[in-house]
Amino acid sequence: MERNRKSSSKKDNEEKKSNKKIIITAFLIITAISSSFITFFILQVALNTTHPVVVVISGSMEPNIYENDLLFVQGIDAADIRNGTVEDQDGHVIVFIARWLAPEEQGTPVVHRVVNKTYDDEDGKWKFQTKGDNVLTNPVKDAGGFWTSEDDILGIVIGKIPYVGWIFRILGSSPIITYFLIGIIILLIISIVWDMTKEKMEEE
Repeated sequence: MERNRKSSSKKDNEEKKSNKKIIITAFLIITAISSSFITFFILQVALNTTHPVVVVISGSMEPNIYENDLLFVQGIDAADIRNGTVEDQDGHVIVFIARWLAPEEQGTPVVHRVVNKTYDDEDGKWKFQTKGDNVLTNPVKDAGGFWTSEDDILGIVIGKIPYVGWIFRILGSSPIITYFLIGIIILLIISIVWDMTKEKMEEE
């Protein structure tokens, strides 16, 4: 009788420990995911843009920026965006929504350099001409000299991490999508761990 009680008590303690481990694991995972979203929100506020991080998906800016580079973007006043020339490539590199792209591609931010800038008195907006630095793939200004409005500019490039952007491209085109995918994977792992623990408990 006493042996049965000890066995039952031991089993209860192991079950409590197992449940505690699962709860702690779930808590840590939820905290990690929440921290990712919080970090992204903080970057949006600190860098004053809805797209604080973007991934380069073409070689149009080589040799200065390469495909799969991870770029950090800061929103600034349009008047402060530095003008440049095609020859000197000294204008700000900006991230913007290109209205000259095909409709199905317009949601993808473009990373090109400012090569001309003007102020439109009629609508009170700054307008910019852009071009990729790669003279082989981008020999002329974007869309033959199309002027991009300040309303379509997400910010200027202020830094980069070379080549790590492929991770985001594998998981998803947006950091937000990446976090969702990571969350789903983690939930699947939790589900598998839970099922294995449950089966073990039932066997015992």
